[in-house]
Parts: sequence; structure tokens; C-alpha cells
Amino acid sequence: MTSMIDITPKPSLLHAVRNQGLSWNTCLCELIDNAFDADASEVELVFGPDTVEIHDNGQGCADLVKMLTLGDRQDHGSTLLGRYGIGLKDAAISLGDTIVIISRQEGTERKLSCNWKQLERRARWEIAGPNITPTTTANGTSISIQGNLKKRKSLPDIIEKLGLTYLPALQAGKHIRWRFMREPGLKLVTPFAFPRLEHQRTETLVVDGKTATVTMGLLVPDQAGVQPDKCLGLMLIYGYRVIAMNERFGLGHAPTPRLFGTITFSRDWELTKNKSGLVEAQEALAVQIERRFADVIALAVQQGVKLPFYKAQRELNQILDSLYQFFDRRKAKRAAPRNHTGTVKPRGTGSPHRQAERVQPGTRFPVAVPGHGLQIGFMSLKNDKLYQLSGNVIYFNEDSPTIQALRHNDLAIKMCAISPVAFQLVSLRNIPQMTLPGLADALEEYETIRDKVEYCERIMLELIVHPPQAASAEAQKGTA
Repeated sequence: MTSMIDITPKPSLLHAVRNQGLSWNTCLCELIDNAFDADASEVELVFGPDTVEIHDNGQGCADLVKMLTLGDRQDHGSTLLGRYGIGLKDAAISLGDTIVIISRQEGTERKLSCNWKQLERRARWEIAGPNITPTTTANGTSISIQGNLKKRKSLPDIIEKLGLTYLPALQAGKHIRWRFMREPGLKLVTPFAFPRLEHQRTETLVVDGKTATVTMGLLVPDQAGVQPDKCLGLMLIYGYRVIAMNERFGLGHAPTPRLFGTITFSRDWELTKNKSGLVEAQEALAVQIERRFADVIALAVQQGVKLPFYKAQRELNQILDSLYQFFDRRKAKRAAPRNHTGTVKPRGTGSPHRQAERVQPGTRFPVAVPGHGLQIGFMSLKNDKLYQLSGNVIYFNEDSPTIQALRHNDLAIKMCAISPVAFQLVSLRNIPQMTLPGLADALEEYETIRDKVEYCERIMLELIVHPPQAASAEAQKGTA
């Protein structure tokens, strides 16, 4: 009989968890999710120089050990988002060295702490058990994360994003307040200003027995307090939070300026680990949206055609189509290593791959290339940003001083678009819906992001300056 062996993870795994690159907003959202899952109606955030605290008036937790055990969780009858038993631990380990949890439930207060740095150096996943005392304080939980706190960017930006992420919770009467440590008075997180829509329609769709309620329409122009760059494509809503923005399920590849909507998912849909998207049935849902909202989508596309920058938009998309078609037709394949039968680790030199042994057609995507690649659109974003990405569409801002200065010079606008478009091509190179095998393969021959971007810039410049037929020979030099 085969003997069993222990493959329990070592505490050194904590180093990898700490360095997975979670943002401040992602971490805070995991902590706030935990509070709302415990049926809290009030959440308070307190920010200090090397500390962040979160307090709630939820049900409290009877088993704090589960809160610190990777893969385990404390379920409540009100739990909506907790699925994997990972989120709070991810956030705590990513934000700082030490977590202290104090939870009160039905006259009992429990306190548990863990120093992740110390645990990482131990041989086993062991910490001191919770301290349990009687209390007369109302139910609720307080979490403090301190020591070597993760550097954060602008706090106002973080707070503004919370107002967007928790729009459904705030609309339902829950409150999130915040303050700086040692400063009196709590400030209320303001909910995202949801825009008014015209030609609006709502449909309830059923995919594999799960429901999704879709509302879609066109933005009413010039609404006070509305940020058009936040109102592109579809907002995905699950429970009391927004899980993704600017999605384009079923909207097609053509730019759809002013089109905005929401998809509200029932509880039986499965989310990714950090609740940033869906695990399943995305294509089936997109097909239904495309069919049921064809008239609204068509209206948005038609309005895009009437924009003053439509000529530049059309020509930029033709350039992108030529780029994608070129890389779809030509996919460089390295020669097999001579006198070697094992695996050879590639050694990047920063120089382009000059001698492909042969060229083969790409096979991952169908011939209808434009539906899979990045597309260009123009719209008024009511700010100074040059562009905003929404799914596979990069919208250039009609209100940008740079774009305005070039509005009568289509060639100059196209030249201005080269760098941001090249950067997006590189950023999206590993997402199958956004790129092609030939392009991804060509970019692999460059080590740094800057080199990859410059390569895309050179190819696009040739396609702008020369007709696609003439440019293809020049572009071929970069991949042959």
C-alpha cells in the first residue's frame, strides 16, 4: 500500500502572497467585503502613518482562527462574496507585517494576532491562540494592520474608487466612513454618480440556469457630476459591490461611445478569487446580450460614426486591422535546437528575432480579425486625459488639449495615437481576445516593455506613413 506524505505549504509561501501585487483598493475591498458579509451596515476606515484599521457593526465572528487560516472562512447567513477563504488573508499579508483582530459576539470578545514576518521564518504554521474575555460592547469586528505598511498612492483616489466599488451597498443604505488617525470627525464615502440614460432598456437573461439582469442605454449628454470616462461599456455588479467596469460583453468590436449599462448577477454565478470578474459562461452571456440589445448597440455605433474625429478613427482602425492581419498571416517559428534533446531556456538579448526557420499561419483566431484586436474610438471624456481603455476599445478624448489642437490634422492625430496604442498592444499581449499569436511571438523577442512598445511604434509608423501594401514589406523586416 502506498504511504501518504505531508505536502502542507511552508510558511515561506507568505513571501509569495505578499508580493503578488494587490493594490490598496483590492486589499481594502477584501476587508470591507468581510464586514458586509457579516451583515454590517456601518464600516469605518482609519488611516495612520504605518497602520490601517477597519471597524464594523456586523455580527462578529466566533472563530477567529478561520479568519487567519488560508482556505478557511467563517460563513454567516448574510454572506454574499466570501467563497474561497483567501481574500482577507491576501489583504492582510499584502498590506503589512502584523494583523490584530478583535471581534465581539453575544457578550464575548475574542482577540487574535499574527505577525506574518515572524511566521514566515518558522517551520510550521503556528500562532498563539485567541484571548477570550466577557464584554458588554455591541457586536462587531475591528481589524488593525500595522508595520511596514504597503505604500499607498493618493488617498482621495482610493476613497473615490470605494464609492464606485460599493455603489450597490451605498444605494442600499450601508455607509462607509473614513478618517485619519488622531483627527476628529468621520468623512462619508460618496457613492459614484450614476448617469441618466436615454433609449434605456432592461432585460433578464438566463445562462445555464443562472440569471443576469442587464440594463443598457446611451448617456444623456452634459450631465453635472457624471464622469464619462467611468461610464464606458458595462458595469458588472454582484451582491453589494461592482466587480468590474468598462466591460464589453456582447458589444462587438466597433467603438460605442455614450453606451453604458450594468449587468447584475444572481448569487449562483462564480467569481474569480479577488472578485474582479466571472469564472464561467462569459461567451454565452455575450451572445445573448448582442442579440437582445442589438438595436441599442447599433444606435451607439451610428452615433460614433457622426463624431468629428470619425475619419481619423476609421483610418486608425484600418491601420490596426492591417497590423493584426499581418501578424495573423505570419507567425515566426524558431528552429529546433541543434544537438540538443532537452528543454532550452530562452535567452533574451533585447535584439529582434531575425531568422525564423519558417513561417506558419496563425490558427488561434478566425479570419474576422477586427473583432479580436484593439480598436480606436473618440468621445468626450470631460477631463484632460488623452485616452481611456474600455475592453478592446481605446477611446481618445475629444476634450484633451492635445487632441483639440490637432482636430483638423488627421495625420497628426494618428501620429499622436501611436504611443498609447502601442503601449496597450503590449499590455494586452497575453490576453487571447486582444491579440494574435504572431504579434505575441514577435514581442517575445524583446526583453523590456520599452523595447516591445518601441517595436510596435515602428510598425505602426510605417503603416501610417506608407500604404499597408508597401508597409508590410517594411514590417516584415522586424519579424523575418
